Amino acid sequence: MLMVASATAGYEIFIYLYRAFILQSNIELFMFIRMLIIELIFNTLITIIIYPLMQKFRI
Repeated sequence: MLMVASATAGYEIFIYLYRAFILQSNIELFMFIRMLIIELIFNTLITIIIYPLMQKFRI
């Protein structure tokens, strides 16, 4: 689960920096941190639910 959380955080930070610097969008740090925390929790929960099913059905 640590790998899922770190991959999610890395991806979201990369996209945020891309939008901020390359596309010249507004920087809203509070909203970004809030969104990042929600996505980390969501992706971790999905992994906790789906990973045992993948092992059970050998996918």
